[in-house]
Amino acid sequence: MKYGATLAALLLIAGCTTTPKQSVTEPVTDATELRDWYAQGRMGVSGVAQAGSGSFSWQQHGEVSQVNLHGPLGAGAVSLLLDTALHVTFSNGIRYDADDALRELELRLGAAVPVKQLSYWLRGVPAPGDYQWREDGKDGKRSLQQDNWTIEYDDSVQVEVIQLPRKITATHDAARIRVVIESWKLQ
Repeated sequence: MKYGATLAALLLIAGCTTTPKQSVTEPVTDATELRDWYAQGRMGVSGVAQAGSGSFSWQQHGEVSQVNLHGPLGAGAVSLLLDTALHVTFSNGIRYDADDALRELELRLGAAVPVKQLSYWLRGVPAPGDYQWREDGKDGKRSLQQDNWTIEYDDSVQVEVIQLPRKITATHDAARIRVVIESWKLQ
């Protein structure tokens, strides 16, 4: 009986101990810290060779970008996957990888495409490397100068606790990319 009471007391004490809580991930409050996000909207692209416009969706998971374009570059639908290299697949099933993919996009746009920088620029932050911020004194708009591109931020939206761009124009020589983000989702 004595052992039974001791065992019951030990079980009762063990049942009262709390298991440590798993750490709750703090919400991201800075666009530079965003690693997983989704954006969709409209995009217009023009270059020396041609111009086009359409819709896009962009899914970002860490360093991997999955972009679906519908309409721009005169190609119907285009799927881009950027992991360790760029992979471009057109709606007719033709696929280009790595340097061939960059050359094909450059041929269609008429200028080198800043695919590695775009995931940063869409969030309103500079890509790794040299850059310079400029502010227009008249209306306070900011623009980013990086890799011979000028990225102008015309409008922004509050998404959870982060201010993110809504309208972006990136220009380099004759190339111009206009983006209007209609929806952001943070994950």
